[in-house]
Amino acid sequence: MGKKKEKTGFPRLLELAGRKRNKLLPACTLSVLSSAARLVPYFTIYGIIVTLIVSYKDVGSIDKGRILTFTLITIGAAFVYGICAFSSSALAHTAAYDIIYELRLQLMEKLGRLPSGYFTNKTQGGIKKILSDDTEQVEIFIAHHLCDIAAAIATPVFTIIYLFVMDWKLALITLLPIVISIVLLVMCLVRPDKAALQTEMHDSQEALEHFCDTE
Repeated sequence: MGKKKEKTGFPRLLELAGRKRNKLLPACTLSVLSSAARLVPYFTIYGIIVTLIVSYKDVGSIDKGRILTFTLITIGAAFVYGICAFSSSALAHTAAYDIIYELRLQLMEKLGRLPSGYFTNKTQGGIKKILSDDTEQVEIFIAHHLCDIAAAIATPVFTIIYLFVMDWKLALITLLPIVISIVLLVMCLVRPDKAALQTEMHDSQEALEHFCDTE
C-alpha cells in the first residue's frame, strides 16, 4: 500500500480546525447570527421610512406604534449582534490557541527525537520561525478567517432572500455584482506571486534574525 499523502495548505488548516469543531461550529453559527442581526437595522429603517411616506400628507395619522416597534427591533438587533459577535470571537480564539498549543507541543517532541546533525544546517531564526511565527499563522485563519468566511457567505444569502421576498427582479440584478466579485476573488487567490512574496518575506526575516544572533 502506498504511503498516505499528507494534507497541506487550506485542507491542512481545515483538518486542524476539525480538532476543535465543538468550539468552532458554535463560533461560526454565532458569526452567522451576528451577520443576520447586523442586517436588521437596514430593514427596520426601510420600514420606518415607508411608514412616514405613507402618512406624509397627514402627520397626525403616522402609526407611532409601528415606528416604536421598528425602533425596539433595531435596538434588540444591536444587542444580539454584540453578544453573538463577542461570543463567536471568544470561542474561535480559544479554539485557535488550543490548537497552537498542541502544535507547538508536537513540534517540540519531534525536535527532541531528531538527530543532532539535523540542526547543523538550521539557524536559530529558522527554528524560531517554525515554532513561533509559522504556528501563529494558524490563529489568523482559525480565529478570524473561518468565522469571517461563514459571515461573508451568510450576509449576501440573507440579503438576497429578503430581496427576493420584496422584489425578485431587484434580487436578480443584485446577483450580477456578486458573481463578478467572486470571479475577481478567485483570480486573485490563484495568483502564485502572492505566495512567492510571502516566502521572500519569511526568508528575509530568517536571515535578519540569524545575523542578529551571530553578533
